[in-house]
Amino acid sequence: MLFIVGTEKGGAGKSTIAQNLAYRLVKGSSGKSLSVQLVDTDTTSTSAQWIDRRDHFNVEPKIELMRALKNPESAIVRSNDNFDAVVVDTGARSYENFREFARIADLWIAPVQVGMGDLDSALAMHEALRRLDKSHKSGRVPICFVLNRTSTNTNSTEEEDAREYLLGVDPEFPLIGQSIKERKVWRDAQKVGRSIFEMPSQIAQKATQEFTKVLGEAMKYKSKVGA
Repeated sequence: MLFIVGTEKGGAGKSTIAQNLAYRLVKGSSGKSLSVQLVDTDTTSTSAQWIDRRDHFNVEPKIELMRALKNPESAIVRSNDNFDAVVVDTGARSYENFREFARIADLWIAPVQVGMGDLDSALAMHEALRRLDKSHKSGRVPICFVLNRTSTNTNSTEEEDAREYLLGVDPEFPLIGQSIKERKVWRDAQKVGRSIFEMPSQIAQKATQEFTKVLGEAMKYKSKVGA
């Protein structure tokens, strides 16, 4: 199964999502371990550096890494034949360059932040990928968007405003209902090469619950579009 985590905008949090998705798949939601490869196509090498830190701190389980910066599609297709799941951390790029990923993805997760520039970029990306639907085996590119790094302040209306804007412009915009909140544990986990699931439960519980709900919704969306 091929998971793409990517968006046009840089700094949206795709590397962190890709890393935690890879860990979650390795462990298996039902306790069954899967063979998983994490592919880093980003020139910033954020996911590769995370794997390096896991190795430095001897964190188990080991997660297989492939660095693929140039024309990665063919290598990713080969990996997809050799692993139960492949998670691709894409570099920020024009959505026009996502054409091949759109053709082969089993599920595409695109994080988006609540800033107006990020929201408009997500809408443009979704519109562009809809034009590529016919190239996908299911007839629809299985992409869903998730609001990332949203405020934990209960008085903040930014998340609600962002949802209202996205769905007001495009009522069929595939936006996941659960957001990923801005929590310090995400940064703390990065520093030591761990996923949030490997951090102490007293500081990670809310983050893990939110992320698990996001993945559950994403997989339901995948089934809905028949990918």
